[in-house]
Amino acid sequence: MAAPHLQHDEGYIKFQPIWQQSTAFPTAEFTNLLHWRQACYQRKWIGVYPDGIGFGNISERCVDDRNHFYISGSATGGLSALSPDHIAKVMAVDAPQNKLWCEGPILASSESMSHAAIYQELPWVQAVIH
Repeated sequence: MAAPHLQHDEGYIKFQPIWQQSTAFPTAEFTNLLHWRQACYQRKWIGVYPDGIGFGNISERCVDDRNHFYISGSATGGLSALSPDHIAKVMAVDAPQNKLWCEGPILASSESMSHAAIYQELPWVQAVIH
């Protein structure tokens, strides 16, 4: 029996993003996210593997609309510090259709679907780090 053909998987969750590019959001809306992202990066919980694949993401539920959340942008794991230009806002998710609506200066992280599932199922959760 022949061995099955194996394809290299870069490790990212794939979804269909509907991205509305916009200016950066005010820092005051996600100061906790920036603070804890920096702490995680310094501990090497967020970063990039030698092969270029990023790991670790952080998000924070929006105060003004609990159905939305801010998340680190796509491919920002290797940055030593984030600014508002590196943060996206997830507005809606349709998991069965594998679609995600986001806005901001950068596309939302490829892990946004995972974070959305946690926020939808656990309404008391205010932030996700993984």
